[in-house]
Amino acid sequence: GGGLQFVSANRYSLGGIMNIKNVIVGIVFIGMTSPAMAAGLDNIYVAVDLGRSTYKNSCKDIPSMFYNTCTDSDRGSRFSAGYQINENIAAEISHFNAGKTTASGFGVTDSIETKEWQFSGVGLLPMGDGLSLFAKLGFAHWDVARANSAPTAPPNPGATGTDVLFGIGGKFDFNSKFAMRTHYEFHSAGDSTITGRGDINFLSAGLMYKF
Repeated sequence: GGGLQFVSANRYSLGGIMNIKNVIVGIVFIGMTSPAMAAGLDNIYVAVDLGRSTYKNSCKDIPSMFYNTCTDSDRGSRFSAGYQINENIAAEISHFNAGKTTASGFGVTDSIETKEWQFSGVGLLPMGDGLSLFAKLGFAHWDVARANSAPTAPPNPGATGTDVLFGIGGKFDFNSKFAMRTHYEFHSAGDSTITGRGDINFLSAGLMYKF
């Protein structure tokens, strides 16, 4: 009682996740072994994205007798490195800090914090004049930590796992080196029997630098 409870609308089988992993790893392998990659680092880029991360419905089942406030959104940040295979395909690896969902009341807090590694394939559609639309498909390997400040609370449980992630967005190239992008991303995280399980949504804007 009194813990955070996640409600997930999306469930994915382990087999399905592994199939997507294999596709994305294959894309990255092709990119990393291509003649363009062998010739230099011109297609490598880094990116920083900042925005708002929300644990959808994570406060829904918290009994009001225990907590009088609950915040299910927090600042999120992601640091990425990617390789532009061609004008339509890229691959990224990222570290994402999704922030916390925190409930509090009567001097006690209950929180869940999520950090993860993301591995994604990116499909781009150039629109002209430096503007491109893109979609992401990949997986997030999450690490969910739970903490309760009550003196009688049991040891803080945690969980790790992998879920499919999706994203859509747009990018604008200022020049050959710098670009700005904004996108919306979502996936599930958490263990329903240990930390609670829910959907993480991340709306962000960021800057990219291409080497």
